[in-house]
Amino acid sequence: LIGIWDLRFGIWDLGFGIWDLGFGIWDLGFGIWDLGFGIWDLGFGIWNLEWDGIGMGVPSYLNGWQV
Repeated sequence: LIGIWDLRFGIWDLGFGIWDLGFGIWDLGFGIWDLGFGIWDLGFGIWNLEWDGIGMGVPSYLNGWQV
């Protein structure tokens, strides 16, 4: 699901390899990227699915709470 954000920008997941796949805690563990700044997933709520062109039909707000 988060494969696009990783490949698209190539930093948040693949570049540093920690934000989502590496440690897999930024979304749920620390909850700062989603809640803290409120833009990466919840704020815009589309980085992972909608804007990145996956078109899986998954609600953006729902995706923000999943890894």
